[in-house]
Amino acid sequence: MRRYVVVLAFFHAVAWAQYPPFPTAFPDGARVLEPAETRQWLTGKVAHMTYANGAQVRVEYKERYAFLNTGAAADSGTWRVEAGQVCIDWQRFPPGCFDVRAVGDVMYAKRATNGEIVRMELR
Repeated sequence: MRRYVVVLAFFHAVAWAQYPPFPTAFPDGARVLEPAETRQWLTGKVAHMTYANGAQVRVEYKERYAFLNTGAAADSGTWRVEAGQVCIDWQRFPPGCFDVRAVGDVMYAKRATNGEIVRMELR
């Protein structure tokens, strides 16, 4: 009986591990913004994001520069918009791009590191 319980628990854990604990697809109705529209949404705004692991990230978008603060680390760099993506050339962190989409008046980002979809609270 004990062996049966252990085997059952193992298979349950394997099945659960196959699904990430966060969304990896944009919400229904998400649309790609035109580059000029994306710049308009972000320039002069601060994006607040909370990841599934509880980490909180703040990115301030100026005309050409972005400033990132995670509480544990900070960086800045130039940013640009490409088709459906925001790209940032950080000074300390590796440069990279991430996909963005909008649903109504809400913007979402797809983290490049793990594919997690995160709501961007723009203020």
